[in-house]
Amino acid sequence: MKNRFFTRRFVSARCLPQSRLCAKSSAEMGIKMEKDIVNIQGSDKLQTSIPGSVSALSAGELSETAKFYASLGISGLVHAYGEQIIESLKSRFAQIEQTAEYNQLKVIKAMQNAKVSEACLLGTTGYGYNDLGRDTLEEVYANIFHTEDALVRPQITCGTHALALALMSNLRPGDELLSPVGKPYDTLEEVIGIRPSKGSLAEYGIAYRQVDLLPDGGFDYANIEKALNEKTKLVTIQRSKGYQTRPTLSVEKIGELISFIKNIKPDVICMVDNCYGEFVEKTEPSDVGADMVVGSLIKNPGGGLAPTGGYIAGKKECIENAASRLTSPGLAKEVGASLGILSSFYQGLFLAPTVTAGALKGAVFAANCYERPNFTYYNINFFSCLKIHKIC
Repeated sequence: MKNRFFTRRFVSARCLPQSRLCAKSSAEMGIKMEKDIVNIQGSDKLQTSIPGSVSALSAGELSETAKFYASLGISGLVHAYGEQIIESLKSRFAQIEQTAEYNQLKVIKAMQNAKVSEACLLGTTGYGYNDLGRDTLEEVYANIFHTEDALVRPQITCGTHALALALMSNLRPGDELLSPVGKPYDTLEEVIGIRPSKGSLAEYGIAYRQVDLLPDGGFDYANIEKALNEKTKLVTIQRSKGYQTRPTLSVEKIGELISFIKNIKPDVICMVDNCYGEFVEKTEPSDVGADMVVGSLIKNPGGGLAPTGGYIAGKKECIENAASRLTSPGLAKEVGASLGILSSFYQGLFLAPTVTAGALKGAVFAANCYERPNFTYYNINFFSCLKIHKIC
């Protein structure tokens, strides 16, 4: 928790140069930071802690980039430490980039197969009948996730809405929902009815039970088997840790869990909350047995460009149920105007593998800054340096 606190605090706006620092004071601060680098040359402890990083620099040897950092109020000590971390992560970053390249090809191939064209970017208003761009985009998503069908709509407002839609459209009164990975994401508590809320699954007579993870973060297979019964209609698996301290689930682990559940109850629907997980690996949960994968376009697949939206990809019957719930029975996927934002959806999806890779690299970098064995020493000097220069 301590490391998480410091990470969030450092990357927050509070740690950027404040507006009171005018250009002149920022420049003066930069000069002082260059002197700091020279002054720490004699520190054996520092040279030992950062071998070859700071000790090799002098005020006259600062790179143009380092000078730019200094002019922005970033201490030479902080910059040098960050450069050392980046150097040590080259192989890890290379793996992330390889995954991004593979997923980029997967997206391009899916768009080619669906014959995406300029006409797909136009969109519709009104009822939205015969919206070529919308229907083609859903085909692209089905190709990417290797599913029978997909529902990708701006009318799905967020990840929680997409999950609620998938659950409420595929569960009926008397059914039971099971979470074999413990407590769900906070906003789903009201969807399910763990916390009373208007229109929850509980109000419609849908029961819920959960099996907590083991202390080591593993699946409690014995109790999962006991929890599965004739009323269990749908199993929900949250891929991301959310606000919990448990591990985030890999696609491989999700596949193992689905295989175990399907061997006991083959007809159960396995749904994966895929929020924050798209394009992190080369495979998706739908590749390892998930009947539905659900997520938000405001996150990974929107590439930072989609202004709203959500998706559900999976078996055709599950998607038809969801579409009938989103619009109305009898209309289902046939209606729903795209309102001129399809270009953002397509461009965001095209960029998504690269944007996701950048986010991953940033997270890995930040984590490694605070997970090094000498964190205690840098905890003192790192933040002392920021406070001395009034950055925090």
